[in-house]
Amino acid sequence: MSPYLIVAAALALVCGFNPFLHQLNKNPVRYFVQWLIGAIPIFVIGLLTAYLGTPALVGPFWGFTTLCIVFWGVNVLYCFVCGEIEDSRNLNSVPVPIAGIVVVCAGLCLFGIRGCTGSVLFNASKYAALVGEVEPREWAKDIKPVDASHMRMVSQKQAKWKADKKLGESPGALGSRFKVGDGAIQEVRGELVWVFPLEFIGFAKWQSFGTTDGFVMVSAEDWRKEAELITGKKQRYMMSAFFSDNAQRHLYESGYWDEYLVDFTFEVDDDLNPMLVVTRTEPTIGYWGEKVRGIVVLDTQTGVITPYGAEDEIPVWIDRVYPEYICSDYLEWWGEYHKGWLNSIWAKEGNTVPTSYPELGEGISSKHACLVFGEDGSKNWYTGMTSVSSTDEALTGFVLMNSRTGKANIYSVSGTNEKGVVDVVNSAVSNFPGFQATSPIPYNIDGNFSFVVPVSNQDNIFQRLAIVNGDGTVVEFGEDKLSILRAYRQRLSANPNMVAPGSQTTLKELTLKLSRVTPDVQNGTTVYYLFSNQYPNKVLTGTSSLSAELPLALTGDEVKIGFMETPEEVVSLRSFDIVAIELRKSVPQVAIEQRYEQTEEERVERVDAKDALKKLGDMPESDLLELLRQGKVLEKLEEKKE
Repeated sequence: MSPYLIVAAALALVCGFNPFLHQLNKNPVRYFVQWLIGAIPIFVIGLLTAYLGTPALVGPFWGFTTLCIVFWGVNVLYCFVCGEIEDSRNLNSVPVPIAGIVVVCAGLCLFGIRGCTGSVLFNASKYAALVGEVEPREWAKDIKPVDASHMRMVSQKQAKWKADKKLGESPGALGSRFKVGDGAIQEVRGELVWVFPLEFIGFAKWQSFGTTDGFVMVSAEDWRKEAELITGKKQRYMMSAFFSDNAQRHLYESGYWDEYLVDFTFEVDDDLNPMLVVTRTEPTIGYWGEKVRGIVVLDTQTGVITPYGAEDEIPVWIDRVYPEYICSDYLEWWGEYHKGWLNSIWAKEGNTVPTSYPELGEGISSKHACLVFGEDGSKNWYTGMTSVSSTDEALTGFVLMNSRTGKANIYSVSGTNEKGVVDVVNSAVSNFPGFQATSPIPYNIDGNFSFVVPVSNQDNIFQRLAIVNGDGTVVEFGEDKLSILRAYRQRLSANPNMVAPGSQTTLKELTLKLSRVTPDVQNGTTVYYLFSNQYPNKVLTGTSSLSAELPLALTGDEVKIGFMETPEEVVSLRSFDIVAIELRKSVPQVAIEQRYEQTEEERVERVDAKDALKKLGDMPESDLLELLRQGKVLEKLEEKKE
């Protein structure tokens, strides 16, 4: 049976019973006529509403409560305006105004009950649990060191500008027939690209052509690379199409009317076949608290629909199963309600929220997650976590939620949040009118938590690429990502204590003989380039701030060096020592350094102790009492510190 008929018939049946119900026993024929007069227009209006709105018949009462409340209001209006007002002296009848008030009150009660079933006041723990177990992990172990060749440097706005430009320059006046639709970033054949579908420009273009002619791909890794217009893909089932060719209505009529269809994302497979990937969800807390049931993949050319459950093996080319808004909602609920509703509005102890920066634009909600791609093929929604204070720009950590499985991991880092990073970059380019930072993307650069930030002008044309240290203290700009990455590493090498390599970042130490030493002055700073035939696949660089011996280096010197092993051919030194030169520190200097090291060790121990005590404080009381009985609290503290 058509879902449109189901909706229309249910509304007519429920809402057609008007406030003249008291006449049923007195005059059944008259009542039936009055019911029919009310039911027929409601059926027609319901049919039109269902066709245009494609309401999901899911949730309590199969999703009908909202529609019924609206149509009850229509019915009451009908009774007041068109109904026959009986003689109020007839004691066997109820005046129409009173009957109408009764119906309105009943609708308000139903609406109130509907709201209470999903209210966070009664369901805080359920909302907090929707994200599942959030596992604490070490970020440097999960985020591999950056590969400069795949570093993202084109924002969505910049990519959209390039796609519009490409369509406008295309032969055959394609730009007069179609427009560039909403795009998404994805990995295609090992490269990060923005993919934008060609959509219809209104009803007349859809009626005239029936299909769009393809899509536009824009490299997210190289702003100099020209956008690519892929034609010959005759797409019929699009979001901008009408009637049964509309993608959402096509799915609805194909049996997907009993679940929410959300996040219609245009993606292409590795053979460049255009698809719409649509997430299927259902409410779990009244009409709220959506849970992902799976996805459907719609072939926009043929209309073939392929469903996948949440537990099924989903094709690797699909990047998004869990939508961005579900990630943001889950983490917001988890951060605010993990200790109950009352704590979220009163003490707010331990509460955190996803980072917020609505001024960045490009369709980003105030609670924003960005899709990041790992070198191991993983796809994750990234969002920083900060305190509930509206003025706080410090990160308490960040979360990566797998966009295909929904598994969330939390990582402890300190520094500034994305809004703070954007403010730092905007301040640095304030002398260039119209320059503005776009969405920061997190990266692991030699074990240092960093952000890569594209900078555009007011027309969304790429101007610079910025790399910002996680705490906002180091900023580098440039147009070429290899040179800017090299300069950023050199800045880090000036202070080796800033870099703490993780398990995925290897600190390589060698003793070798120098074959060439060349100084190069860059922006007033002398950078020394070293090369050795004993290690011929790398050029090593450093400045005198790293070591006072570096300006003394000569060809043929035997040196001890340390550097982070990266895929690039030019790497920055982390340590440098000429074997033949032994510099001796004064006794007072040695004493000062020893005191500093001792103070630093004590500071680290205090931080570890505070962290361990906090974790003990988060333990359930029953577990803590058991540890006290067994005398294992000190043992547990040591375990938490480790």
